[in-house]
Amino acid sequence: MGLAVINEDLCLPYAEKENCIVCEECCPTPRKSIVFRTREAVNADGEVIVIKEPHVRKGRCIGCGICELKCPVEGTKAIRIVRDTEQRGEDFQESRSRQRRRRGGVTM
Repeated sequence: MGLAVINEDLCLPYAEKENCIVCEECCPTPRKSIVFRTREAVNADGEVIVIKEPHVRKGRCIGCGICELKCPVEGTKAIRIVRDTEQRGEDFQESRSRQRRRRGGVTM
């Protein structure tokens, strides 16, 4: 499949300083692939607000495309699924390395 990638120029929390939780809510993985980091920002009215910025956890994303389908941004979606087999391979190798360290260097 692929990997979800967020375009911060289009994503409402980044680009418009407007909270949106659609991608996280529709993510079907048991341990969400999309998580939020909160930060303070200044909106168009000059008010300091707390924004939830979505981030993709690459090791958890299954590339199903539901987040892209449900994204409320008109036209080009703010989150898209891209082919990223090289990154997936790196994540898999890192995961295997962590598993080996936890088992004391023994691979299964």
